[in-house]
Amino acid sequence: MKHVMVDIETLGIHADSVMLTIAAIQFDLESGDMGMSFSRTVDIEDQVRRGRTITGDTLKWWLAQNPETLKLNMRAPVPLESALYDFGEFIYDNDLQFVWANGIAFDLAILKHAYRSIPLPLPWAYYNERDYKTIRELFAAPSIVLEDTSIKHNALADCKFQIQYLCEVWKQFKKKDNESATDKR
Repeated sequence: MKHVMVDIETLGIHADSVMLTIAAIQFDLESGDMGMSFSRTVDIEDQVRRGRTITGDTLKWWLAQNPETLKLNMRAPVPLESALYDFGEFIYDNDLQFVWANGIAFDLAILKHAYRSIPLPLPWAYYNERDYKTIRELFAAPSIVLEDTSIKHNALADCKFQIQYLCEVWKQFKKKDNESATDKR
């Protein structure tokens, strides 16, 4: 399993935003099997001291969400450096190469900014970044109906749902590709 789905929850929409949670799950794109998971809640005060920012609109948005979800995203926080170090170890220890996110210009951009600010080496190669959002928008089919019963805005649950959807899109794409190759014979 060389693929990993990443999701973060934040208090802003900019590259220097405070992160509440960093989560990831390794998976096999062909089978949809999921492997090891990672989740860390990141200390808000530590990030603010380091110059990371909070956007008022995002904070207001969080206050309008289920209070239990916000509590989950703030439980047992660790310093930013520890969270990033642990995430890097998760990537390295599991030999994960292809890093997926629901918009690489958001999740991965914020993580990259955080890694540069510590500084710690980025645990993935930029050329192995993959965008779930683009795949979902370009190749989604009406026949893909997955019930999302997870807690909204829980990063680990979001990763799991995104993997399920991505792998279903991948299966249908591969099926059509195989049918097309068969038709050409």
